[in-house]
Amino acid sequence: MDAPKFLIPSLEGVTVAIVAFLLVCLALPHLIKNKTHWYVAFFSVLCIILLQTATMMFAHTGVVVVFGALTGFLQVIALIMLVLAVGGLSPRELGADMLKTIEVIRRGEEKKQVIVPLTREQPAERVRTSDIGDDARTVFKIDESDDDVSIPRKPSTPPDEPKGPIPLG
Repeated sequence: MDAPKFLIPSLEGVTVAIVAFLLVCLALPHLIKNKTHWYVAFFSVLCIILLQTATMMFAHTGVVVVFGALTGFLQVIALIMLVLAVGGLSPRELGADMLKTIEVIRRGEEKKQVIVPLTREQPAERVRTSDIGDDARTVFKIDESDDDVSIPRKPSTPPDEPKGPIPLG
């Protein structure tokens, strides 16, 4: 009787890329800005190798699926930790950057786009605030006649307090 056939979710190419980058970081240590994150990625790769070995040893459907899922989670952890190690970011900073990116994708760019015409037409002239005449601006001048303007002064008489109920209308 033939053994049951099932899919082994290994993603070995991802593990190879992570191991290759770990070795590059060993050869060029100036790339690593946070060693703790690099060590977490290294430990994750060691666990991935152990899980792959255990998957080959215990080739039952349930074991293969569970170990394959754990391998995938460890690969994600290793990849994120390598990004943090090389970028010098904390997980909170990475999360904040990701949230900003998601917000920009949802709502569009924060800056207005400049549309360049495809034909040889000149774009329309923009009106700058320096080109607007003095008529459009309101200028407020503050008279600093008192010598000591940093001390707030109390009013000489208290304001009249309203008597009776507060008007609601």
